[in-house]
Amino acid sequence: MTGRIRSQGRRKVRTCRPLRMGESVGHHRITAGTIGCFGVDADGRVGLISNNHVLAMNNKARVGDIILQPGRADGGDARQAAHVVAKLGTYVPLDFDPTSFNLVDCAFAPLEDGHARPEPFLVGDGEIGSDGWSIGDIEDVLIDGDPVKKVGRTTRFSTGVVDAIAIDNVRVQMVSGAAPRFAIFNRQIAISGTEKTFSKGGDSGSLICTMDGRPIALLFAGTETGGRNDRGITFANPIRAVLDALAVDLYSPATGV
Repeated sequence: MTGRIRSQGRRKVRTCRPLRMGESVGHHRITAGTIGCFGVDADGRVGLISNNHVLAMNNKARVGDIILQPGRADGGDARQAAHVVAKLGTYVPLDFDPTSFNLVDCAFAPLEDGHARPEPFLVGDGEIGSDGWSIGDIEDVLIDGDPVKKVGRTTRFSTGVVDAIAIDNVRVQMVSGAAPRFAIFNRQIAISGTEKTFSKGGDSGSLICTMDGRPIALLFAGTETGGRNDRGITFANPIRAVLDALAVDLYSPATGV
């Protein structure tokens, strides 16, 4: 869901310092996605967690590639040192074989040395007037109908409900154009928006939480129609699977970083 992001006239540079979850980010050659959350790897490095297709460009990027905040669609410029916030560290390769399946679409990018410490919570903005809300322990037990929320680059704060869990055979177009490429995902979570569409292009990578702030999933794809309110269906990787695949822990003040 990084596609179909078009600037209109002169772009406003959407920089946020310290870095915050839910804000614009991306590999320097894509449009823009969302900072999902912050993680800590085995070497103690704090970094951004988002999708492979946001930070690693659908397997095309190389470790060490520049990550921008804001993303390029929001005025990020690789020639501006202030916009270079991280370098790609690791990602789980996407498998495009139609006979295989993926469990996650995720990547980790350690922050550049000396960069501003990230805020370990999601924050709304003046547009929606929401307060900051802290993230808690991971929630592994979900049932259909559970209410959830997220903050993303495009739709900002939105609420939804869990439609289904452990969905298999989710076919997602990861590359558009003359030669589109699709990937199959298993064991995914489906979410419908309540008051509005839960996610749109550019929200990829958003962290989805329970209403009391417990992380449950990493947003990576969606439809424009369907779902219980016909506002589209959002698909997300269980956050536990993401962290295990990247071999990182969630960053919090308790880490002492």
